[in-house]
Amino acid sequence: MDLIISQFDAVNKHLCKAFFDGKEFQCAVGRNGVIDAELKAEGDGCTPLGRWVMRKVFYRPDRITGLATALPVYPMTGREAWCDKQDDTNYNMLVDIDSPSASKDERFWREDHIYDISVVLGYNDEPIRPGKGSTIFLHIARDGYSGTAGCIALSEKDLRYVLERAVPGSAVDVSKYSLSF
Repeated sequence: MDLIISQFDAVNKHLCKAFFDGKEFQCAVGRNGVIDAELKAEGDGCTPLGRWVMRKVFYRPDRITGLATALPVYPMTGREAWCDKQDDTNYNMLVDIDSPSASKDERFWREDHIYDISVVLGYNDEPIRPGKGSTIFLHIARDGYSGTAGCIALSEKDLRYVLERAVPGSAVDVSKYSLSF
């Protein structure tokens, strides 16, 4: 079962609706809206259009309990970061926070709660193409559903609902078409 992202707000390009299992959720995408995946570039603030498989889930065990999903799950240790440095050999990979490849902006263990649950989506990972944007995460939305750096964000309650029903092969489908159920 896929999470469908659609019905984008004409004024606030980052606001949209998500549809899953017959339910509708408020959702946020990149602060600059969505873009064709072939035009996606690192740092553009856009979410790529397409179907992105849910690969694995990271969570903060000091804040999150009772996380249920059939997807692979990894408790964070506080050492995780993602490399978004285009010229680095570890580009678009999980690295240790002390690695020279680690980005200070992509550390999972944060003061805010947006990465308390982080689902790695299968964007730009098979193969990795430097400059096409690092991993897109499905994570917890900020208050007010402000735009992301390119990720997809739901409330914690809605994200848990999706994860409880997700199975290996489930994906996030970012569509430019409006859907109604």
